[in-house]
Amino acid sequence: MNKFVPLLLALLLVCGILYLVHTCGEPSQELMTKISLPGGVDLSVPEGSFNFKLAQFLADAQDAAVPRTFVFDHLNFASASTQITPESQHTMEDLTAILKAYPAVNVRLEGHTDNVGAKEANKALSESRAVAIRMRLEASGITANRMETAGWGEERPIASNDTPEGRAQNRRLEMTVLSK
Repeated sequence: MNKFVPLLLALLLVCGILYLVHTCGEPSQELMTKISLPGGVDLSVPEGSFNFKLAQFLADAQDAAVPRTFVFDHLNFASASTQITPESQHTMEDLTAILKAYPAVNVRLEGHTDNVGAKEANKALSESRAVAIRMRLEASGITANRMETAGWGEERPIASNDTPEGRAQNRRLEMTVLSK
């Protein structure tokens, strides 16, 4: 019996490692909230997310304070490219539905990067990513004259570029509502 104890412990260790590897890669379960848009469209979005905040702001007739800037979440690009990741598709679909529901809204899409790499390349990448989002929205039926783009590169950080977490926060896309 004692000769099986090390084998049993090794088996338990392997099972534990496999469990951790399997569960660590799963996305966290976020509280989803139903929002109803003008025109009868209902969306289910993560509470507190970019699309949730944007839809709440646009629906609030009392809060007309523009410009108002929102930082995208659940929107990612492949490294050093303008290719939107498949996980970002739902964010784009919800954003399209929101903008279609509020046809008077005009926005500016602004790209930002961290300070890794050449300044010129970062500025070009940030502009290209903003344009990629605009083109995706145009392809989904949002008219081009409702959208502007800007690329700031590393010029407007919101966190320190001295840590990986800060650099991750600085690599972002923002949308500023210019009129509603």
